[in-house]
Amino acid sequence: MCFSAVASFVAGSVLGITGIVCLKKTKKTTFLFLASIPILFSLQQFTEGFVWLSFTNNYFYVGHKAFIHLFLLFALVIWPFFLPLSIFLIEENKKRKKILFLILLFGVALSLFMLHCLIFRTITAKIMFLHVYYDIDYTIELPLFKHLAYIIPTILPPFVSSHKKMKFFGSAVVLSFIITSIFFKENVVSIWCFFAAIISIIILLVISDKNTFSNEIKIN
Repeated sequence: MCFSAVASFVAGSVLGITGIVCLKKTKKTTFLFLASIPILFSLQQFTEGFVWLSFTNNYFYVGHKAFIHLFLLFALVIWPFFLPLSIFLIEENKKRKKILFLILLFGVALSLFMLHCLIFRTITAKIMFLHVYYDIDYTIELPLFKHLAYIIPTILPPFVSSHKKMKFFGSAVVLSFIITSIFFKENVVSIWCFFAAIISIIILLVISDKNTFSNEIKIN
């Protein structure tokens, strides 16, 4: 989480438990990617917990850069393609599925660009306004473009989906982005990822919807 190591680990634990419940409740193979979202957010929050520790504890400072890059791998590389992919897989409406596929392609391209930045560009982090601030050299200085590019694969897919509860999820993510952009504009990466992580608990409602279950599989 964006406020302290302890808070990050607590949030990660709650999300991990939620993710396990989601996977156990999943009855459709196409929902497995969606069901794993809380677990991925759990890992991401644990990672930022270690980022915090690397600032305050000499024993963890040795992994400082690795923790930063691992957190940003989740935030900037995994989510732009994983979120649209998970929603694409559960969509049954052919027209909506085509739109989601195009968004997925865009997300894959963005993920590759972000991966390039993580590998070849300068990445640093520091505590700013009591939160973690990630300074990333994107090679381009177009803040609006970068925000719009990230919004397309991470916010748009839930609204394209024909599943009503996904729109509820999307609305919560949009609201959290607006709040983060207004009140925490210097710490958007960290704060919004925390909000999105907590909001991912809504995935449990989608998975628990009995109307979406068919083609049952057994999950131990």
